[in-house]
Amino acid sequence: MLVFNYSPSPQSWEFSDLYERSAREGMVHSAMMCGEHFDMVDDYSDECAADAVTWSCGGRENYQLSSRKVISIEPAGVFTIAAGERYAYDASRDAPFRSNMIIFPQWMARGVTTPSEFCDDARPPSRLTTRLCHPDEETMALMNNIAGHCILSAEDTVWYTEQVTLLYARLLREQAAGGVENIRAAKPSTSRELARRIDRAGQLVLETYRNSDLSIDDMAHAACISRFHFIRIFKDAKGVTPMQYVIDVRMEAGMRLLRESRLTIGEIANAVGYSDRAAFVRSFKRRNGVAPSAFKAHSI
Repeated sequence: MLVFNYSPSPQSWEFSDLYERSAREGMVHSAMMCGEHFDMVDDYSDECAADAVTWSCGGRENYQLSSRKVISIEPAGVFTIAAGERYAYDASRDAPFRSNMIIFPQWMARGVTTPSEFCDDARPPSRLTTRLCHPDEETMALMNNIAGHCILSAEDTVWYTEQVTLLYARLLREQAAGGVENIRAAKPSTSRELARRIDRAGQLVLETYRNSDLSIDDMAHAACISRFHFIRIFKDAKGVTPMQYVIDVRMEAGMRLLRESRLTIGEIANAVGYSDRAAFVRSFKRRNGVAPSAFKAHSI
């Protein structure tokens, strides 16, 4: 299990070399980024491909896929990358920020042979799919713990192997379930399709929560479900209403920026989709019981 924690310049390393090694052995990478860029590789070898998960703390990372779709990772979003996915990459030039990436060894994904461990009524995909996701609190804590060990330059290979195996299983389980067990429908296939559509709406939130005009209609349109049915089905799948989900995503992004950036509270409010500082403060206090200023002071 390779571990990297450094602040590379665009010329200081060859990404393809690291990726080829990591596909066999796995890699935990946590680095300060600012303005890094690489183009899509034409001579990419699928033999070196591996599933990965990446997330940032305070910055923006853009991945342009071979399909031409661009996915931006903001502080609240987590990006899972399927083996063989081709993409170009750009990191924010605004200010240095920490970017985390875990590339799973190939033996890990190939070892998923018992789908009943993850989902009883449907065979899950054998590997992660390329998508933005919103892991639950325990999964996010596990990811941050792994990255934290990397930042501290810990080199316990056995520990990393165990933790990333647990992480892969959790991500795969969340991907396979997607709230389907809570959606009421006459057929399991209908429940799975509705869960897939709700997931699409959830990805829209992760991509656009900075937009203060994001609405239920936008989410329902992304899911291709009428507004009335969308609200009910979303609540079944996620356990919260659509707009409460938006608030949760904005608050989680806000907390991460309060802990890990030097932005002012007004700048953070704007960065997570609030049109003014006062609205962000009210929402933050209502959800967390303390003002953003107190939360920031306690986090220092």
